[in-house]
Amino acid sequence: MPFIFDEFGQKKEVTESTFYLTGVVDHLFDDMLEILGGRIKVSVFRQNWYQLVPFILFVIRLAHARAQKDIDNEIQLYISDPNNPEGYMNKFNNPEYTSLKEYETLWLAETVGRTYGAYWDLFNESRAKGGDPSFAINEQLGQKLAAENDEQPNLHDAFNFLESKFLKGEVTLFQA
Repeated sequence: MPFIFDEFGQKKEVTESTFYLTGVVDHLFDDMLEILGGRIKVSVFRQNWYQLVPFILFVIRLAHARAQKDIDNEIQLYISDPNNPEGYMNKFNNPEYTSLKEYETLWLAETVGRTYGAYWDLFNESRAKGGDPSFAINEQLGQKLAAENDEQPNLHDAFNFLESKFLKGEVTLFQA
């Protein structure tokens, strides 16, 4: 089994899927900062950072589904795991480590889980109507990242940007 180091340098044994998801979410989170640069106010991003996590997890699930691999159970476990020292709950939700707003762990897991499911539903609804699902997904992400009194950022290329990481082989699929 692979392991991850906690904030004190102690090894923590994790499942292979947790190791995979932790690394990919971290990598794609950083990559998404490129897309967001100049499109969203820093203060708004620091408040709404957690909205990127379900979007990234949705793209990971879709890439696997297109290869006829199911990773949804592993994603559900990742979403709700507060013990993964490098998982989004501990890495991004740590005010000592980042300048991002900290949220209560249970609320964060429920919100990320609910939003992740909503992306999957939105994708399937849009596809069933014959529309381009990427448009609806990008629109939803823009709404989630916008501040209440702010204009919605134009994120028309966010979905294709992340999806291309899998299509080009920059990010590999999980091999159980």
